Amino acid sequence: MHDSITPSESKLCDVRNPEFSTTVASRAEGALVETQKASIDACRKVAKHLDLPADDNNLQQYNATVVDDLNTLTRYMMRSVRDTGNYKHGLSSKLRVSSKAVPIVTREWEEQFLHEPKPTERPCVNSYNSTCFAQHLLPMTDKKLTLCEFYLPNEMMQTVADAKAGKGLKPCLLCIRAEAFKSFTQVRCSQSEIDPSVIFQQIGNIVDQRGEYCLESCFVSSTTRYEGVVHPIVLPCIKDYRVVVENGLRVVKQLHPKPEEKKHTADETPATNFFF
Repeated sequence: MHDSITPSESKLCDVRNPEFSTTVASRAEGALVETQKASIDACRKVAKHLDLPADDNNLQQYNATVVDDLNTLTRYMMRSVRDTGNYKHGLSSKLRVSSKAVPIVTREWEEQFLHEPKPTERPCVNSYNSTCFAQHLLPMTDKKLTLCEFYLPNEMMQTVADAKAGKGLKPCLLCIRAEAFKSFTQVRCSQSEIDPSVIFQQIGNIVDQRGEYCLESCFVSSTTRYEGVVHPIVLPCIKDYRVVVENGLRVVKQLHPKPEEKKHTADETPATNFFF
C-alpha cells in the first residue's frame, strides 16, 4: 500500500513552485556530502590495507588524487567540446573527411526495403534473435514481423553473391536506424562528445528537399559537440510507421511528412522531443 502524499509534499513536487529548486539543491548537496564521506571511507580502507598513514590530512590528499585521476580519465574518454573547441564553427576538418565515408541514400531507395522478405530475399539479421525493430510495429498477438535486409545500390551484386553462399546477413533499414540512435542517445544523455574517428551511422538521409525527409524527422549531432552522427538520419519511432498488406505481403509505410507536404505558418514552433 502506497504512502499518501501530504499537501506540503505535493507542493514541493510541483516544478513551478519556487521552493522546488531550493529543495532539489538541498537534496543534491546532501547526496554530495554522503558521496564524499563514502570516498574518504574507501581511501581509509585502502590506506589501512597498504599500511599507509590514515590521518585526516593524508586521507584528504589520497581522495583528491583519486578524484583528479578520475576527472582526467573522464575528460580523455568523453573529449568534451569545452576542452577541444573543434565544433564551435561546424565540423572539424577531420570530421568533414570522415563524413564522406557515410553513404547518402534517397527516401525512394529506402522505401524499397520496408517490407517482409519475399521468397527471393533474406530476412534482417536480427530476426534470428527476435530483436528486429519491425516486430514492435504490431501487437504481440500478431505473427512477428521482420523486414528484408537493407543494402546500398553498389552492394546489390555482392549481396546476391552472399545470398547464394549463405553468408553475410545484413540488418534491415529500421534496425540500422535503431542501432545508430541507441549509440547516439548514450552520448547525448551523458552530455559528452566522442572522438571524430567514431561514426555510429551506416547511412545518411537527405533533408528539406522535395520527396525526402524533414529535418524534424531526423537526428544529428549537436551544433556544439560531436555525438557520433555526421549526417541526418531518420529517427526510429514506432508512431511514425504503419503496417499494411499489399498483394499478400506485409509492408511498412512511413508516416514522416515530406518537405513539400509540411504546412508552415508564420508563428510555427519547431517540433521537439526529449532529446532535441
